[in-house]
Amino acid sequence: MRATAQKKDRYTLYTGDCRRVLAGLADNSVDAIVTDAPYAINIKRTAWDKSGVAFDPSVWAQCLRVLRPGGHMLAFGHARTYHRLAVAVEDAGFEVRDQIAWVYGQGYPKSTDVSKAIDKAAGKTRALVPRVDVNGVAGTDARKNGWVNSLTKTVRSDTRGITPEAQQWEGWGTNLKPSHEPILMARKPLDGTLVHNVLTHGTGGINVDACRADLGRFPANLVHDASPEVMACFPDVRANIGGTAWGTASAARVFYCAKPNARDKGEDNDHDTVKPTDLMRYLCRLVTPPGGTVLDPFMGSGSTGKAAMAEGFKFVGIDLMAEYVEIARRRIAGAL
Repeated sequence: MRATAQKKDRYTLYTGDCRRVLAGLADNSVDAIVTDAPYAINIKRTAWDKSGVAFDPSVWAQCLRVLRPGGHMLAFGHARTYHRLAVAVEDAGFEVRDQIAWVYGQGYPKSTDVSKAIDKAAGKTRALVPRVDVNGVAGTDARKNGWVNSLTKTVRSDTRGITPEAQQWEGWGTNLKPSHEPILMARKPLDGTLVHNVLTHGTGGINVDACRADLGRFPANLVHDASPEVMACFPDVRANIGGTAWGTASAARVFYCAKPNARDKGEDNDHDTVKPTDLMRYLCRLVTPPGGTVLDPFMGSGSTGKAAMAEGFKFVGIDLMAEYVEIARRRIAGAL
């Protein structure tokens, strides 16, 4: 398929295979790369998530070529396949600098109930029965008796094993609840010293002051969504910075960003892995010099581009799917 391009003053969007499009971009032409590459975990059996393109070093070698010396790349990965992404990026010639963890409480566990699977294999149909919830409340009428999860506000329900084997494996599953996504932080090797690179190419460092968190804290390699589940993991602490008592402050207020809501996603955006604009703004701001150009070779529905517009950067986006490029165009134009 031949790539097509839509060009505006501050952004250029390409429809086509990123490998072909990247090959046509000039050397050292972008200042930063912020992208959400396919995880290869069979997301809803979508074709774009099956290719393994994010594990191909030749893709990242092209990204390395178009990135200025000392330029940074931030690439989202999945807990299960991140290692393959990191190795491919490193094999392409990047220096792996760090990993940022985006932690959230809104993940949905995709776990197989071992007990239910055993009964199903035996041809047994299980009936719904009452169960004690996290607060110790039970009853046949769940809502009437307060049988509601205190965190998600959803009614609890369950079944019980029928066969002896199923009863033996009651409470066993196959997967943990997803609560974080790792973001690979890599850098193109410097041209000489850091000082020479920064003064010559305008890249090489990260924008610390523009990304300081609550109370002026240094930006950390942790971002979270401030959901009740996440906040409960952080104790309240008495902060005293520079001799000034700040009172009780939650350690969770280092930096937070919730998952995107419907308004953030935009109308008719059915992409499965939309990232919140605030998170992408933070990431773009962290690694892009003022007025610089951000590249996203796996643009999806355009969250990076929308963020780049809001931060005053230029943007180059690439995606294989024409329908997502159109969604991205509307979101990016709206951000302007």
